[in-house]
Amino acid sequence: MYRKARAGYIEPMPKKQLHKIERALRLRAVLSSMVKKQTLT
Repeated sequence: MYRKARAGYIEPMPKKQLHKIERALRLRAVLSSMVKKQTLT
């Protein structure tokens, strides 16, 4: 139920918002990788 509503909400998204989300996800990935490197050392 939640998934369906979410899919319907995501489809009409403007490109600007998509870019914002992409950037945020990339930033999070970079931060998590940095944290992993720090914990390994």
